[in-house]
Amino acid sequence: MTDSRRAQSPTGNSLHPLEKKVYQELKGLKTELESKPVVVAVSGGIDSVVLLHVLVAIQSRFNYKIHVVHINHGVRGPESEADSVFVGDLTKKLKVPLIRRKLGKFKKSPSENTLRQGRYTLLFEATEKLHAPFVITAHHQDDLLETRLMRLLHGTGIHGLTAMTLLSDEGVLRPFINLTRRDIEEYARSRNLEWRNDATNFDTTKFRNWIRRNWIGSLRREHPEYLKTLASSLERIISTYTSVGGGAKEATSRTFSRSDATTDEKVISYLRYYGKRESLAAMSRSLKSNSFPLGKNSLFV
Repeated sequence: MTDSRRAQSPTGNSLHPLEKKVYQELKGLKTELESKPVVVAVSGGIDSVVLLHVLVAIQSRFNYKIHVVHINHGVRGPESEADSVFVGDLTKKLKVPLIRRKLGKFKKSPSENTLRQGRYTLLFEATEKLHAPFVITAHHQDDLLETRLMRLLHGTGIHGLTAMTLLSDEGVLRPFINLTRRDIEEYARSRNLEWRNDATNFDTTKFRNWIRRNWIGSLRREHPEYLKTLASSLERIISTYTSVGGGAKEATSRTFSRSDATTDEKVISYLRYYGKRESLAAMSRSLKSNSFPLGKNSLFV
């Protein structure tokens, strides 16, 4: 390899640029990670294999104890078993403990959401047992865009678009959330990594796969600049929403007091403070009386 840094072992002292990015992402959580056990979800696919290698590479900076959790969904027969064997060999090579779990048998073919809920149930059981602060997953920027597009097509409000942050309220940590699938693939090639391919990821009867393969895939091949524009436009919409009002009474009051605040900003701020259902009723009453409500729940109290 031409880059000596990339030829080093994942546990070497010199960090790959992607490892440095992830380290920078996690620095703000150093207190929570320092000398703690962490649960890392590893399926055997490229994303989670790269995640595990990166977390091992920066482990000495945080001194956390990695515990890999591999979940056999039980829906792919021998392929699922082969994934489990692969992850077992990988964890032995990297000298990290492995916890294997298997979802129960299903009477009929389970939905993606059913599998997801079952997976997170087992992952959080592991965090409770180990007293770990987080479940660490390999979700990345492309996953975020796919999820946002899926929710838009299904019909969602602004809350649906704010899915997948670096650290969720439930305790899911996503160090790759600002990395692209291409970043991950390049790292895997630079480290000569091996991983398992899940054939079900190519099944376009599943909605996410259809979005990924047919829609985003076509856009990436034919108009990659529009893909970036789409992602950044959604991010701007969400940033505008989250910066208006901030969910607090004081911030909401400031928004209404600003002389340059647009009607859209005021409406968004109002909805954030009062909550969707309560806001619609209150706004309806306010519009009829041509004033915003005052009194006990007033924005200006």
